Amino acid sequence: MIKIAVINLQKKALVDQQKIKKLIRKVLNKERPGIEGEITLSLVSDPLIRKLNMLYLKKNLPTDVLAFNSTERFNKNKFYADIIVSSDTAAFNAKVFRSSLPYELNLYIVHGLLHLLGYNHNCAKRRKVMLKKELEYVHT
Repeated sequence: MIKIAVINLQKKALVDQQKIKKLIRKVLNKERPGIEGEITLSLVSDPLIRKLNMLYLKKNLPTDVLAFNSTERFNKNKFYADIIVSSDTAAFNAKVFRSSLPYELNLYIVHGLLHLLGYNHNCAKRRKVMLKKELEYVHT
């Protein structure tokens, strides 16, 4: 079983930790049944995610989600990862795309998790696969 910690460092969105953990478990149960380890999900503001984006990716701008896999560093037999989501970016995009803040947050959580599981969107074919999976998990 995987241990999931949710850390709320923002004030823009109400956080239902149980729903977030349920979403993460749903994705993991489908993608990697029986996976063990730890995932920490942090909900942050744009200023903090901007600092982290600069520190780790050398990009001086806020982003929607950052995901870091620390498995190799800690234990190759278990999954250790961090997902960091910006509630400010989610709120902004909810207005732009006429969705909701909870929907955008869930989308970013799933997006980050799929990256950690090896998915990427660096070509049209892979982008299509990843988008299909994101929508499947966020809408079910």
